[in-house]
Amino acid sequence: MEDKWFIFLEDDVLYLHRSWTGFCIYQVSFKKDGAQYRVVEALINRDPSQGSATDDGYDVDLLNYLIDEFLLRKCPTFPVPPDVPPGIATGLYHHHVAGVGPRAREAIEPMGALRWLWAWLKWLIRG
Repeated sequence: MEDKWFIFLEDDVLYLHRSWTGFCIYQVSFKKDGAQYRVVEALINRDPSQGSATDDGYDVDLLNYLIDEFLLRKCPTFPVPPDVPPGIATGLYHHHVAGVGPRAREAIEPMGALRWLWAWLKWLIRG
């Protein structure tokens, strides 16, 4: 539920889709350059029925953020467009656009089935 993006690489193209709608928002094409790869093209979906983004500069910042956060596992600063009020930008807007980052998911310790059952039984007994 918290994942907002579905990201995958096919051939030399990185696709970034919104997970709930399935709309492809970004495509980044790479070309091998020696032992490394370089970006040769980045595309943004401007279909108004699939999104309302119109600011190329912000899209560059957001695309860099998504790659740094979800693929490279860096700790980038979340880009906030200038028209978003500062009070909403800190958490709500970040969650709306990017969801929960991988570090937030790692902080939650997975619960085994027996531990979950024991916690549920204690909750049931307490009423």
